[in-house]
Formats: sequence, structure tokens, C-alpha cells
Amino acid sequence: MAKPKHRVYCPIAMRPKMVFETEQKAMRFIEMNADQFKGTAPIRAYFCKGCGGWHVTHRKRWEEIRKRTAD
Repeated sequence: MAKPKHRVYCPIAMRPKMVFETEQKAMRFIEMNADQFKGTAPIRAYFCKGCGGWHVTHRKRWEEIRKRTAD
């Protein structure tokens, strides 16, 4: 799998994550690598205010992520 070389620590996720400069680059990563993932493959890109870049996720909607990170 051709992972981006640049990973950053995301303060919102509290872990290192792949970061993309644009939504188009993130979506291209999904298209080119979807068959390489074992288990859950990413299906969409989202902009992260915490690190200022685009991440990919297997979750369909933001509400699923918010529930997971709620106090």
C-alpha cells in the first residue's frame, strides 16, 4: 500500500494520522489503496481543524466519530 510519507500527530484524535494537503489527494489515496486494507477500508475524506489537513476514515458520518470521542 502506498501510504503517504507524511504523518502528523493529530491533537483531536490524540495519535499520529496520515494527512493529505487536499481532499482530492485523500480521495485518490482511497481509490488507489482500498483493496489493500485488511478489515475496514476508508470510504471518505474529512478536513481536520486540529492539524489543518485532510484525513481518511471508514466511518460514514461525523456523528459516529463524535459519539466515540464524547466525554
